[in-house]
Amino acid sequence: MIEPDFRAYDETTEHIFFRNAIVRITAKGVQIVKPSECQYMVYRDKILDHDFKPTQPFFDIEYTEEYATLRNRLAVCPPDSPAYAELRKQVDTLEDAQRYRLRIFRNDCSFGQFVYDTGRLYWRKEELGLPLTQEEQAETDLHFISKVMALGYLLSKHKNRGQPYAVYAMEIEESEEGQHQGGTGKSLFMTAVEQMRKMLFINGQELRTDKMEFMLQGVVMGVTDNVYFDDLNEMINLHRFMPMITGKMVVNAKYADAFILDFKDSPKVAFTSNHAIKGFDASLRRRTWFSAFSDYYHPDAPMRGLQERSPLTKFGKNLIQDYTPEEMNDFYNFMMNCMQVWMKLRVRIQPPMKQIEKRNLQRVITDEFLWWAEDYFSEEKLNVLYDIAKALEDYRATLPKKFADTITP
Repeated sequence: MIEPDFRAYDETTEHIFFRNAIVRITAKGVQIVKPSECQYMVYRDKILDHDFKPTQPFFDIEYTEEYATLRNRLAVCPPDSPAYAELRKQVDTLEDAQRYRLRIFRNDCSFGQFVYDTGRLYWRKEELGLPLTQEEQAETDLHFISKVMALGYLLSKHKNRGQPYAVYAMEIEESEEGQHQGGTGKSLFMTAVEQMRKMLFINGQELRTDKMEFMLQGVVMGVTDNVYFDDLNEMINLHRFMPMITGKMVVNAKYADAFILDFKDSPKVAFTSNHAIKGFDASLRRRTWFSAFSDYYHPDAPMRGLQERSPLTKFGKNLIQDYTPEEMNDFYNFMMNCMQVWMKLRVRIQPPMKQIEKRNLQRVITDEFLWWAEDYFSEEKLNVLYDIAKALEDYRATLPKKFADTITP
């Protein structure tokens, strides 16, 4: 029996196969290796049809001096000492923007520019020529850091049981819950992974809670690297996906036997949605890796005074789809740069969470209640002691009886 070994990855090493080269990615960087130095096999359709040339890295992510110092002190401190507890407390109070520093070496990859743009919350201020504050710049950088780390995580085949994350891309511009702003770049960001890994695309708008038995029937054992749910609809509860993210993945197919993939062999999972997460509890909080998208890229919106801005209008071409071989080479190097920083740090870095938390709270509270509260809590009713029974009675009076009876204090 011949048993070819397709597992061209482990905790410290990943391989990408091109028609002219085998590329090894580690925490130290990218290098081309000889076939004799790579004992693994690869499926023919997983060999990328491109003549690859390595370039200098585009960016790096480092610990800040403050965070690095605390980590070093913590590493040599006895775990049962009072000093350790105090140091642990100092580390835990540091926000991610204070832990990580972005260093940009090159800015000549349009896809990299696109990824950075999608986290620019203060683009209106920038376009007026006003400098960002140190906190605003750090927040913008953190959005980029979070996204490139998430890309590196999705592109890396190795899975750690202690880090079973699902990447969840959502818009953070405040709007009515579920309103389709569109054009912010979520889908382009996610589908970029498909250029290097085998991805199963699932239309999230067509998913129904009572018809999900065969949703994974396109998963091929040993071949599918990622499962991507695009534009997940508001009826779907993310808890439904937790077993396949944290443990075994059960694949049911019509007219075929079901099969089970162990955690280490199952595809990584990603979502995009116009909705905040339903029932966002501690369990989902531990497993969800957010990618937050500002409205820097946006469709025509005359009522908001906005003209369309898309990658096509900014760069003069459809990103990836219209790339020249040279631009495609930069794209591959950028994506492997993402893999390298993920393998170097191996930590989930969330974007600034304030807007995401507000969107999730908005979903729990509901737009209908917020609209009522905006009118009801006039100036004389704010920041004063107010009778909750009276407020509840007044709110119930605005609702049909069958809904009013379900509302509690």
